[in-house]
Amino acid sequence: MMNHIDPGAFTMLLVMGLLGGLAIMPYSTALKPDVVLSPGMFFLSLIQMLVVTAFVVWAGMKLAAVTGLGILPLDIRVLAAAVPAGLLAGFLILTLEYYVFAPRLPEALKALSGSIPFWKRLLACFYGGMNEEIMMRWFLMGLLAWGLGRFWSDSGGVPARGAFWAANIIAALIFGLAHLPAVVSITRLTPFLLFRTLLLNGIGGFVFGWFFWKYGLLTAMVSHFCADLMLHIVAPLFRERP
Repeated sequence: MMNHIDPGAFTMLLVMGLLGGLAIMPYSTALKPDVVLSPGMFFLSLIQMLVVTAFVVWAGMKLAAVTGLGILPLDIRVLAAAVPAGLLAGFLILTLEYYVFAPRLPEALKALSGSIPFWKRLLACFYGGMNEEIMMRWFLMGLLAWGLGRFWSDSGGVPARGAFWAANIIAALIFGLAHLPAVVSITRLTPFLLFRTLLLNGIGGFVFGWFFWKYGLLTAMVSHFCADLMLHIVAPLFRERP
């Protein structure tokens, strides 16, 4: 467990967060082509991104000191499971989308991914793998584990196993809720779309949270990136075929 702020780890996560924030901008502008980001707004966005990311990374490190959740080096044996797990999570999400949800989706959502250029979709995968994991797992799941661990801990004083399971499930649901603004920006929100957003994103969030809990943040990032490759890169290729 970390009892202090590691400058090297802090800098690494901060840089990853800033790069991911820049990477999502082309995708975000594609979702809202009528919104033009002025140089002044772009600069303010960078400052906001820097402040928020720095706080989230710092807070995550403080939480890691009491929960035992950490960054941990990448292990090739673990990656041999994390990569296919991420791809499988993406495949499961796509299967549910195609066979369960697609027939009732608004046309605006059906045509969205394929209408965005490939390079913008690829950059969006880096945002998902880095920024969403820093925010949802490193900070939020760590915060939930710490909060639950205040009254649900083991003999060593760290959150109990059940507390980590609960923190993972709650964080996964909040991860799904965090995607609702993107849906609302495209079409009207309905109970059906709410359930779809929570379920599909929750599946991925649960998988990434498990890898974070067991093998550290970087492994969760890799798994998330692989799932996003399936969702943003592979799936549109099939939808674009005649």
